[in-house]
This record gives sequence, structure tokens and C-alpha cells, in this order.
Amino acid sequence: MIKAPEHRRALWQIVLLMLAGTLFWVLAQQGGELD
Repeated sequence: MIKAPEHRRALWQIVLLMLAGTLFWVLAQQGGELD
């Protein structure tokens, strides 16, 4: 069933995008609080 590397790569891109978005959101929240 799991035989498509493109599918796994797409999943990793989505996961990385979500992590980057969460990190950016946390940094923005902290920056707003510090200011």
C-alpha cells in the first residue's frame, strides 16, 4: 500500500509547513507580549 515516495514527500512537506507555521505563530505571540 505504501509504495509511493511522492506521497510520503508531500506528507513531509505538509508536516514541515504546519510546524513552521506554528513556530512562527508562537514567536509572533511572544514578540507581541514582549513589546
